[in-house]
Amino acid sequence: MTNEKIPLRSRSWFIVLFLVFFFPIGLVLMWAQEPKSKILGNTGARVVLTIFFTILLLGSIGSDGSHPRDTQTDPSFSRTPPSENVVLPDAKSVRQATREKTPPPAPKKKALPKGVTRETFDAIKTGMSLDDVEAMLGKSSTMSVSDTPGIGKVEMYQWSDIGILGSGGKTITVFLMNRKVSDKNWVEF
Repeated sequence: MTNEKIPLRSRSWFIVLFLVFFFPIGLVLMWAQEPKSKILGNTGARVVLTIFFTILLLGSIGSDGSHPRDTQTDPSFSRTPPSENVVLPDAKSVRQATREKTPPPAPKKKALPKGVTRETFDAIKTGMSLDDVEAMLGKSSTMSVSDTPGIGKVEMYQWSDIGILGSGGKTITVFLMNRKVSDKNWVEF
Protein backbone atom coordinates (compact mmCIF):
# COMPACT_ATOMS: atom_id res chain seq x y z
CA MET A 1 0.00 0.00 0.00
CA THR A 2 1.36 3.42 -0.94
CA ASN A 3 1.04 6.69 0.90
CA GLU A 4 -0.14 8.66 -2.14
CA LYS A 5 -3.29 10.67 -1.56
CA ILE A 6 -6.23 9.67 -3.72
CA PRO A 7 -8.55 12.64 -4.43
CA LEU A 8 -12.07 12.20 -3.14
CA ARG A 9 -13.56 12.44 -6.65
CA SER A 10 -11.53 9.38 -7.70
CA ARG A 11 -12.55 7.13 -4.82
CA SER A 12 -14.92 4.34 -5.79
CA TRP A 13 -17.29 4.78 -2.83
CA PHE A 14 -17.66 8.49 -3.67
CA ILE A 15 -18.43 7.75 -7.33
CA VAL A 16 -20.98 5.04 -6.39
CA LEU A 17 -22.61 7.45 -3.92
CA PHE A 18 -23.02 10.01 -6.70
CA LEU A 19 -24.24 7.34 -9.13
CA VAL A 20 -27.03 6.44 -6.73
CA PHE A 21 -28.07 9.88 -5.45
CA PHE A 22 -26.89 12.32 -8.17
CA PHE A 23 -26.88 10.13 -11.26
CA PRO A 24 -25.70 12.57 -13.93
CA ILE A 25 -22.79 13.80 -11.80
CA GLY A 26 -21.86 10.26 -10.79
CA LEU A 27 -21.89 9.21 -14.43
CA VAL A 28 -19.51 12.02 -15.37
CA LEU A 29 -17.23 11.18 -12.42
CA MET A 30 -17.21 7.51 -13.37
CA TRP A 31 -16.17 8.16 -16.98
CA ALA A 32 -13.91 11.20 -16.39
CA GLN A 33 -11.84 9.79 -13.52
CA GLU A 34 -9.70 6.72 -13.33
CA PRO A 35 -11.08 5.03 -10.22
CA LYS A 36 -8.63 3.02 -8.24
CA SER A 37 -10.91 -0.01 -8.08
CA LYS A 38 -11.04 -3.10 -10.21
CA ILE A 39 -14.81 -2.87 -10.77
CA LEU A 40 -15.17 0.81 -11.72
CA GLY A 41 -11.88 0.79 -13.61
CA ASN A 42 -13.21 -1.88 -16.00
CA THR A 43 -14.81 -0.40 -19.16
CA GLY A 44 -17.35 -3.22 -19.41
CA ALA A 45 -18.52 -2.58 -15.85
CA ARG A 46 -18.83 1.12 -16.61
CA VAL A 47 -21.04 0.43 -19.64
CA VAL A 48 -23.27 -1.92 -17.61
CA LEU A 49 -23.57 0.61 -14.76
CA THR A 50 -24.36 3.42 -17.22
CA ILE A 51 -27.14 1.40 -18.85
CA PHE A 52 -28.53 0.25 -15.48
CA PHE A 53 -28.68 3.74 -13.93
CA THR A 54 -30.06 5.28 -17.15
CA ILE A 55 -32.92 2.77 -17.22
CA LEU A 56 -33.52 3.37 -13.51
CA LEU A 57 -33.60 7.14 -14.03
CA LEU A 58 -35.90 6.99 -17.07
CA GLY A 59 -38.26 4.63 -15.26
CA SER A 60 -38.55 6.97 -12.28
CA ILE A 61 -39.17 10.12 -14.36
CA GLY A 62 -42.51 9.00 -15.81
CA SER A 63 -43.86 7.40 -12.65
CA ASP A 64 -45.25 9.04 -9.56
CA GLY A 65 -45.43 5.72 -7.73
CA SER A 66 -49.14 5.19 -8.23
CA HIS A 67 -50.71 2.80 -10.69
CA PRO A 68 -53.92 4.28 -12.11
CA ARG A 69 -56.69 1.86 -12.88
CA ASP A 70 -58.98 2.08 -15.83
CA THR A 71 -62.30 2.81 -14.12
CA GLN A 72 -64.26 2.23 -17.33
CA THR A 73 -63.14 -1.35 -18.03
CA ASP A 74 -61.91 -2.67 -14.68
CA PRO A 75 -64.89 -4.47 -13.05
CA SER A 76 -63.11 -4.70 -9.71
CA PHE A 77 -63.00 -0.92 -9.38
CA SER A 78 -65.75 0.49 -7.22
CA ARG A 79 -66.23 4.03 -6.01
CA THR A 80 -67.76 2.84 -2.75
CA PRO A 81 -66.60 -0.03 -0.61
CA PRO A 82 -68.88 -3.07 -0.90
CA SER A 83 -69.69 -2.94 2.81
CA GLU A 84 -71.28 0.53 2.55
CA ASN A 85 -74.99 0.77 1.84
CA VAL A 86 -75.83 3.60 -0.49
CA VAL A 87 -78.93 5.55 0.53
CA LEU A 88 -80.54 7.81 -2.03
CA PRO A 89 -82.16 11.03 -0.77
CA ASP A 90 -85.89 11.50 -1.02
CA ALA A 91 -87.44 14.17 -3.26
CA LYS A 92 -88.33 16.46 -0.33
CA SER A 93 -84.73 16.74 0.88
CA VAL A 94 -83.52 17.35 -2.68
CA ARG A 95 -86.00 20.22 -3.11
CA GLN A 96 -84.97 21.71 0.23
CA ALA A 97 -81.26 21.49 -0.61
CA THR A 98 -81.95 23.07 -4.01
CA ARG A 99 -83.77 25.99 -2.40
CA GLU A 100 -80.90 26.56 0.03
CA LYS A 101 -78.33 26.59 -2.78
CA THR A 102 -80.29 28.82 -5.15
CA PRO A 103 -78.36 32.08 -5.53
CA PRO A 104 -80.16 35.31 -4.74
CA PRO A 105 -81.69 37.07 -7.74
CA ALA A 106 -79.33 39.34 -9.63
CA PRO A 107 -79.75 43.01 -8.86
CA LYS A 108 -81.76 44.90 -11.41
CA LYS A 109 -79.69 46.85 -13.89
CA LYS A 110 -79.78 50.59 -13.55
CA ALA A 111 -81.26 52.45 -16.45
CA LEU A 112 -78.58 53.59 -18.84
CA PRO A 113 -77.87 57.31 -18.78
CA LYS A 114 -79.05 59.26 -21.82
CA GLY A 115 -77.68 62.30 -23.64
CA VAL A 116 -74.26 63.94 -23.75
CA THR A 117 -73.44 64.02 -20.04
CA ARG A 118 -70.45 63.11 -17.91
CA GLU A 119 -72.49 60.23 -16.46
CA THR A 120 -73.06 58.82 -19.95
CA PHE A 121 -69.36 59.24 -20.78
CA ASP A 122 -68.39 57.32 -17.62
CA ALA A 123 -70.85 54.53 -18.52
CA ILE A 124 -69.13 53.92 -21.87
CA LYS A 125 -66.65 51.06 -21.35
CA THR A 126 -63.89 49.62 -23.51
CA GLY A 127 -65.21 46.66 -25.50
CA MET A 128 -68.80 47.95 -25.79
CA SER A 129 -70.42 47.74 -29.21
CA LEU A 130 -71.56 50.75 -31.21
CA ASP A 131 -75.18 49.66 -30.64
CA ASP A 132 -74.68 49.86 -26.85
CA VAL A 133 -73.20 53.36 -27.14
CA GLU A 134 -75.96 54.51 -29.48
CA ALA A 135 -78.56 53.19 -27.03
CA MET A 136 -77.29 55.84 -24.59
CA LEU A 137 -76.41 58.68 -26.97
CA GLY A 138 -78.57 58.13 -30.04
CA LYS A 139 -77.16 58.32 -33.57
CA SER A 140 -73.87 60.20 -33.80
CA SER A 141 -73.72 63.62 -35.40
CA THR A 142 -70.25 63.00 -36.85
CA MET A 143 -68.63 59.81 -38.11
CA SER A 144 -65.15 59.33 -39.56
CA VAL A 145 -63.33 56.17 -40.70
CA SER A 146 -59.60 55.81 -41.27
CA ASP A 147 -57.67 52.78 -42.42
CA THR A 148 -54.21 53.08 -40.88
CA PRO A 149 -51.49 50.62 -41.93
CA GLY A 150 -50.34 48.54 -38.98
CA ILE A 151 -53.39 49.52 -36.90
CA GLY A 152 -56.32 48.70 -39.14
CA LYS A 153 -59.72 50.32 -39.52
CA VAL A 154 -60.48 52.92 -36.84
CA GLU A 155 -63.94 54.46 -36.62
CA MET A 156 -64.56 57.74 -34.78
CA TYR A 157 -68.05 58.77 -33.68
CA GLN A 158 -68.90 62.09 -32.06
CA TRP A 159 -71.89 63.36 -30.10
CA SER A 160 -72.19 67.04 -29.15
CA ASP A 161 -74.46 69.23 -27.06
CA ILE A 162 -73.60 72.83 -27.91
CA GLY A 163 -75.64 74.35 -25.11
CA ILE A 164 -77.43 77.71 -25.12
CA LEU A 165 -75.86 80.29 -27.43
CA GLY A 166 -72.64 78.26 -27.76
CA SER A 167 -71.72 78.29 -24.08
CA GLY A 168 -71.49 75.18 -21.90
CA GLY A 169 -71.03 72.80 -24.80
CA LYS A 170 -70.00 69.15 -24.32
CA THR A 171 -68.67 66.57 -26.75
CA ILE A 172 -68.18 62.83 -26.41
CA THR A 173 -65.89 61.18 -28.95
CA VAL A 174 -65.72 57.39 -29.16
CA PHE A 175 -63.11 55.40 -31.12
CA LEU A 176 -63.89 51.88 -32.30
CA MET A 177 -61.61 49.13 -33.57
CA ASN A 178 -63.23 45.92 -34.86
CA ARG A 179 -66.63 47.46 -34.07
CA LYS A 180 -65.79 47.67 -30.33
CA VAL A 181 -64.98 50.73 -28.19
CA SER A 182 -61.21 51.09 -27.89
CA ASP A 183 -60.97 54.65 -26.54
CA LYS A 184 -63.15 57.64 -25.64
CA ASN A 185 -62.75 61.38 -25.06
CA TRP A 186 -64.73 64.02 -23.12
CA VAL A 187 -64.54 67.73 -23.96
CA GLU A 188 -66.41 70.45 -22.12
CA PHE A 189 -66.23 74.03 -23.39
